[in-house]
Amino acid sequence: MWVALVLAFACASGAELGGRLGDTARRLREVEAQGAMRCAPRELALARSHLEFAELERDRGAPTRARQHLDIADENVRAAAELSPADRCTVRSD
Repeated sequence: MWVALVLAFACASGAELGGRLGDTARRLREVEAQGAMRCAPRELALARSHLEFAELERDRGAPTRARQHLDIADENVRAAAELSPADRCTVRSD
């Protein structure tokens, strides 16, 4: 009985982690599109690298480490978004 509960929790936890990874990757693409490379390159690089680390840790079967990296990626995506308003950071080709 306990084994079944642990396995069920692990599956649910893995699905939650996968969903968070997808959401963070989507938000990262949005921030890139609004000009983060120009206005927040450091935050963008940190978000990208920690997202990749999170995916690697998930694939290795280390969900706790994956969540730690994902938290850092999320923080940096938020910071990049704040530092990159589209009206100021998007390069226009008029």
